[in-house]
Amino acid sequence: MSAYETNEIEDDYLHSDSSVDAETHNDSFRSQDDDDVLEGGIEDDFFSSGLGNDHLDGGEGDDHLDGGEGDDDLSGGSGHNTLLGGNGTDTAVYTYSRNHVDIHDNDDGTYTVTDGTFEDTLSGVEHISFSDGSMSVDYAIEIRAHQEEIARFYNALFERDPDEDGLAYWVNNLTDPAIGGGGSNIQSIAQAFTQSTEFQALYGADVSNSDFVNLLYQNILHRTADQSGYDYWLNEINETGDRGSMIVGFSNSVEYASETASSIDNFLATVTLNNYILG
Repeated sequence: MSAYETNEIEDDYLHSDSSVDAETHNDSFRSQDDDDVLEGGIEDDFFSSGLGNDHLDGGEGDDHLDGGEGDDDLSGGSGHNTLLGGNGTDTAVYTYSRNHVDIHDNDDGTYTVTDGTFEDTLSGVEHISFSDGSMSVDYAIEIRAHQEEIARFYNALFERDPDEDGLAYWVNNLTDPAIGGGGSNIQSIAQAFTQSTEFQALYGADVSNSDFVNLLYQNILHRTADQSGYDYWLNEINETGDRGSMIVGFSNSVEYASETASSIDNFLATVTLNNYILG
């Protein structure tokens, strides 16, 4: 494989294929002060932009994109890519919907975005753009976590996937400050589920606390309550009147989350963010 070729550019647009053969070269471009567009080919590219608001697209290969100054758009393409935002407000751009990819916070200031066919490491990138909406990187992680949580409620209590409007409604209640929240908390939403017509049709309008505890053990954990667990939850509900905390505790348990992870992933892969309030 040939060595990197380095090119200084000052024009507003440069396509790597116009200067080198991307089939046989690893390309390195360094832009100057304008708003530049750098596009890579099939090899491993190194793009470093200057002061402008630049668009860097690595194409195929394992690419390194450095936005430098300005508000830059970075697209790694396929391969294993490193996207460095630099200064300014920078955006990682994807042609996929949000739920097509997994996003992981690496707890070191970087994030990993992958769908199994590519993997991007993001650093200094504030926003992320998908085919169904743009949002902060942290919000992209948060909204997926809330979708999974609400979807587990539907599966746990109603043994079905949520309808998309219902899912969006409850997630918006959790995340949108204009609805009191970033609004509701997850326990109050779980409690609201117990007051729904669907819940009452399945479990009864006046189900006792004792029966409620037993029903959740059977419906969510698929087993009879152990005595200590039964006593704990019955005492909690009798004292507080809050059934939502038990639903949250069971549906978010490692046991239930593991059991439902695959089916919920498959469902959410079909869900877009068109009805969501994005932050």
